[in-house]
Amino acid sequence: MKSPKPGGCRKGLTEKILRELKKKPSRHSELVALAEITSRLLSVHINSMLRVTTLYKISASDWFVNEKGEKDRVYELTKYGGKVKKKTSIKMSPFLSGTDEKYRTESRRKKYLLAAKARAKLIAAGTYTPEMEEKLCEIFGLV
Repeated sequence: MKSPKPGGCRKGLTEKILRELKKKPSRHSELVALAEITSRLLSVHINSMLRVTTLYKISASDWFVNEKGEKDRVYELTKYGGKVKKKTSIKMSPFLSGTDEKYRTESRRKKYLLAAKARAKLIAAGTYTPEMEEKLCEIFGLV
């Protein structure tokens, strides 16, 4: 049997479920019909969604038997955060090893930043080579 493509039939399933749960609490059977997948596949997928995340929180009732005699449960969206917020920022200063004071001066830090900017320009232009790195070190006094 051939394995399905990555994502396969579950591509966008989380978004579909969240969109539906934002409107109103829904039963498991309703979500199965909406997503057009099997009950087992939805159970597997929604179990991973029940874990607490920073974006949303879904609560689920206990399993019960519905009018058709099938196992069912109600899912409710209790928290929805909207967008992922950036927690960290990249520091624009290079790591300088060594415990000696001469490695921790502001002027040396500025030299490294200038060299990094020049290196970034070379990389963007596609002309960066190891020889250019040596020239940068000589130009900025980083030898």
